[in-house]
Amino acid sequence: MQNRATLYYKGSFSAAHFLPNYEGPCHNLHGHSFECEVWLSGPINAESGMVLDFRYIKNIIASLDHGLLNEKLANPTAELVAWWLLHKIPLADKVRVWESDHSYAEVEKTYDDRLRELSTPERERLLQGRW
Repeated sequence: MQNRATLYYKGSFSAAHFLPNYEGPCHNLHGHSFECEVWLSGPINAESGMVLDFRYIKNIIASLDHGLLNEKLANPTAELVAWWLLHKIPLADKVRVWESDHSYAEVEKTYDDRLRELSTPERERLLQGRW
């Protein structure tokens, strides 16, 4: 049985965006200092001793820093930025993106999403209770 671990990473980025599909002040170009939290889990690599290098997560988040989020997402709401990060970071289970001190969007993968990410033999073992 392979050792597994859960990791947590907290990072931040500052970026501009506008919401083209929204009628209100956020329709106009503006910016935020975003905070984001990432939870992920997976097997511990026997050689490196890591599930995933934290630097890898940091670099994905840094790719959003001081940019225009609309260049990555057509309608970059906090929800869709969280969804984008969830699918860019390998093994991520959940992502929370804080748009301000009092509001965040959180997305997480379902059990079915996690199953689809496993190889066929891993999926078979899990479904048979032999994980």
